[in-house]
Amino acid sequence: MATLKSRTAGFNLLEMLVALLVLSVGLLGVTSLQLKGQQTNHLSYVRTQVTYLAYDLMERIRANNNSKTGLYANVGECSTAVNQLSTLRNKCESNSSPCSWNEIAQYDLALWCDMVRKSLPEGTGECCQWDSTNLQYTFTIGWVEKVDEDPKVADWTIMIPDI
Repeated sequence: MATLKSRTAGFNLLEMLVALLVLSVGLLGVTSLQLKGQQTNHLSYVRTQVTYLAYDLMERIRANNNSKTGLYANVGECSTAVNQLSTLRNKCESNSSPCSWNEIAQYDLALWCDMVRKSLPEGTGECCQWDSTNLQYTFTIGWVEKVDEDPKVADWTIMIPDI
């Protein structure tokens, strides 16, 4: 009996080490899966924000009575529009003098550009084109997505039809 016990001595410790190794590999896999799920969830959140911003701009344009004349195409890039935001806010939100349709368009785009900049990672927006034949605006919203630690520039082009 003493010979059998000496041959199996330390076998339980080896079983425990193998089980611990298998458990560690499994936990690393679960952690990696959880991290990938969170990254995918964040990308989905950002794309939802982009959709919300696109609809917001579309409704702003549709609410402006003179948008069929291409007012929003003349405003330009978001960087210049955001710089004018405080001036336009003071003028358009005060009761002293009403804003013109052009100033309302500039104010709408300045507010929208500010939301793009605050809502999206490195968010940008710009007006690309006004199609007077079909009464369509084309805007581009851009942002940076980090997938697997590689920053990738993503953008959506929005066509706003039937104004």
